[in-house]
Amino acid sequence: NRPRHILNQCLDFGVHYNCRIKYVDQAGYWKGSTGTSDIEKAKIKAIELNLMINSSNGDISKLFRNHNAKVEAVAKEFLKKDTINKNDKTIIQNHIIPRLGKLIFSKLKYSDIEQYIKSCNIKSDSTFANHTATLSKLFRFAVQNEYIESTDHLSLDKKEFKKNFSKKETDIVTPEEWDTIFSYGVKWKANTKKIKVYEIRHKLFVLIQFLLFTGIRPGNESEELQYKDIEFFNYKGKVVGFVDIKKGKMKDIKPRRIPINEDAAILLFLELHFQSFEDLPKVLEIKNDVDRFNKILKLHPERKIFYVGEKRPEYARNFSRLINFLRNEGKISKDKNFILYSFRHTYITNELYKKNNIYEIAKHCGTSVAMIEKFYSKYETMINAKKVFESGFNFYKVE
Repeated sequence: NRPRHILNQCLDFGVHYNCRIKYVDQAGYWKGSTGTSDIEKAKIKAIELNLMINSSNGDISKLFRNHNAKVEAVAKEFLKKDTINKNDKTIIQNHIIPRLGKLIFSKLKYSDIEQYIKSCNIKSDSTFANHTATLSKLFRFAVQNEYIESTDHLSLDKKEFKKNFSKKETDIVTPEEWDTIFSYGVKWKANTKKIKVYEIRHKLFVLIQFLLFTGIRPGNESEELQYKDIEFFNYKGKVVGFVDIKKGKMKDIKPRRIPINEDAAILLFLELHFQSFEDLPKVLEIKNDVDRFNKILKLHPERKIFYVGEKRPEYARNFSRLINFLRNEGKISKDKNFILYSFRHTYITNELYKKNNIYEIAKHCGTSVAMIEKFYSKYETMINAKKVFESGFNFYKVE
């Protein structure tokens, strides 16, 4: 009698017949088109769909049921993953499900995703990146679980939305602000009972010092640094070193080898001691500290210095929490826009202040002279102010 029941559920919507099929193993119905306007063919198709959707073969049943799954159902399934992070969870629960949840995943169009971005009123590159990253993860999950065949048609082009972004200028960090961030940040770092959170905050402090001392970009350039990319050596009684930058914000980045000063080298030196404490007995016979730690680097060449376990923490978000903590404590101005890039900007500004060669600064930082002149011209004006203040007007002399 089941096929007759299903056939009686065929409804004429003008073009093709749709059918409704009751699930045998759960509450509810599968609803969809038979793909034909011929009543007899529609009946046959409905019977075929029933056999597939309620098949004893779980893979076949899942394949047909998935085709009609809504975004909300797929998103909730995705949220059950152990690897889901807080940012993805927030975006899915607060934005994706409310705005896209009722749509059938397999029928999502580019215009749906475009409208989603517009409805979220996204105004910055970073927020756009957060939403697109979460969407990409959800899309990959949908492909892997056969809810959708491909996501190529759903890939967003940032250029189409950049006109809506309002860019807030990034501030450099003054010496006084740095002292505040460092000293009061210790309280923030210790303000957790979770060992993993403490370790992330500890490494965040190592990272921001490293960015300030080297001018390396936050993100892939610094946070993907491996032991094999570091080399220490002695120079005129100081511990210094080299770092190989192999990853960056662009796919076609040209690797570069940059020198690091004593401050940066000692910072890595101490962090390496903390991370590789169990290896110290293996190298005790090596008396020279530099040689000893170069040996430790070779013991774990693939290890990533800024990873916690096997994962790279979301340092940008954790730094934002630190800044919010300091604002709430009244330690820094609410008008200041501090992000991880602030430390790179501070390094470059400091190098300009020291009158170092702009071409050498550009090569070290993996950027161009034109880029430095474009974004740091106002700081150069401030840097040169002292010369203007101290010099009067001296008329030129014609020889």
